Amino acid sequence: MNKRFTDVLKFLISSREVRNQQDFCDIMGLATSYVARLKSGDRPISESIISQIGANFPQINGDWLLTGEGEMLKREESKSNQQAGTNISYNADETIRELLELNKRKDEQISKLIDFITSQENK
Repeated sequence: MNKRFTDVLKFLISSREVRNQQDFCDIMGLATSYVARLKSGDRPISESIISQIGANFPQINGDWLLTGEGEMLKREESKSNQQAGTNISYNADETIRELLELNKRKDEQISKLIDFITSQENK
């Protein structure tokens, strides 16, 4: 399971969902040392972490992360990415739409983080 976690982290960085491991930690609200232990296999990945990944990165297939069955990306995302990788005449408009969607998701994640920080400050 830890190799799958590492694969997810690599995918998120390469697809620019996160800038780096620190960005992933910030979005997830996890300590960098904890994520390092997850990657190394020193800590098992809990179902709550898998749920958090699903909430923050809905294209990731939580069942795959947990069991290894199926594909890392949910079907809809997987098909889109396969087309992007194999279709040489990939339409620029589709690329722009996908980038706008990724940007929208980032904005939503930022909004969630701001709400969380605000709620913590008000305690």
